[in-house]
Amino acid sequence: MSSIQKTTENAFLDFYDTVYGLYESKKYLDIINRYNKFKNSPNFSLILFKYFVIVVNMTILTSISYCSIGDYSKAKEVMLFINEKYYLYKKQYNFLIKEKRNKSLSVIDRNEIKQVTNFLNLTLREFNKFLRYRFYNNIGYVHYKNKLYEDALYFYKKAIPYDRENLQLIVGKYQSLYYAKKEHCFNDKERKELLEDIEIIKKKNSGFDTYLALGKLYYFNQELDIALNYINIAISTLNEEDENKHNKEIYAYDWISRISYKQRYYSTASIFYEKIIDSLVKDNNKTYIDHEGIHPKPELHRMLKYLNETKQHLIDAEISNLNKSIWAGILITTIFGLVQCFYDNNIPNINCLYIFCVVFISGCIIIRCEMNFFKFLKEYFPSYYRLFRSIFNWFNVSLRNLMK
Repeated sequence: MSSIQKTTENAFLDFYDTVYGLYESKKYLDIINRYNKFKNSPNFSLILFKYFVIVVNMTILTSISYCSIGDYSKAKEVMLFINEKYYLYKKQYNFLIKEKRNKSLSVIDRNEIKQVTNFLNLTLREFNKFLRYRFYNNIGYVHYKNKLYEDALYFYKKAIPYDRENLQLIVGKYQSLYYAKKEHCFNDKERKELLEDIEIIKKKNSGFDTYLALGKLYYFNQELDIALNYINIAISTLNEEDENKHNKEIYAYDWISRISYKQRYYSTASIFYEKIIDSLVKDNNKTYIDHEGIHPKPELHRMLKYLNETKQHLIDAEISNLNKSIWAGILITTIFGLVQCFYDNNIPNINCLYIFCVVFISGCIIIRCEMNFFKFLKEYFPSYYRLFRSIFNWFNVSLRNLMK
């Protein structure tokens, strides 16, 4: 090996240590910039061949860095790039194996073929043993974040045989499958597989990660009450001595808010969204980094979006109740008015019944359709709308003054 090659390789190993240090310090943009320069350097192919496992590991860190800044498209692009290189690496190995077996060919020195195939074999074995499940797990994750759920499911399934009981892979698989379905419903075969994986997880040591993973899987299986129970047990396992207690609470609150939202308990969901947002903004546990953890931390922008949607549901519900109350009041007043009118004018009973039925059914339809009273008033009776608006504005101002 030439001194230039040795210098290049030593520089690369130092470079990798630097990148890992930047990752520990959360300097994601620096990692991305350095990796892109390295990828475009003339020595990239040589380094990739010699230090394939390290380059893959560095690529995963770069992908996570893109995820950390919210650029999931680039994260996917980086992982697919190294996935392509992985297949080329295997292709080179298979080609040399064929050359080695074909003794009639003498284009390549047989000793060199043996040395290179042995090296590639050791590299691929090391990759399969220590990195392959993590490699496919990250490819699956970036596809999931890009809402490519079928592709994510494909890569999670490729990863699972290398770590059959890995909680992260199992949850990732069913989370991708859940969102790949339009109605979020599994068929009989998928539900059977899910229940089998649940039984596998139940045999693992009890702890926060196990209970929360079970809560998620029952959520995907539409068993929300059981899911909530497991998440509650997960929270109960936490203690003050756990240095990651703060983050684990966020993970659990994320799923409690999802279950509450799905069950239409919007007030409860809103409370937990606010807790999560407050925790994410005031996160004191700055030194803890686990972007590949079993339960990834929820993203602030998504929590803000969900909180906004939930509060809008609450506002809509309040408006709906107000509309129903107003229309019900109008209907009752109208009925009593009609009764009085019928009594005073001696209208025949059968006519009274017809009119009463028409008014009652019309009122029920209006209430059921949740027709907005104020929009109706504004469109057909603008003068009355202005009067009502003035009264409500006066009431709000008076209420604020009292609260002060």
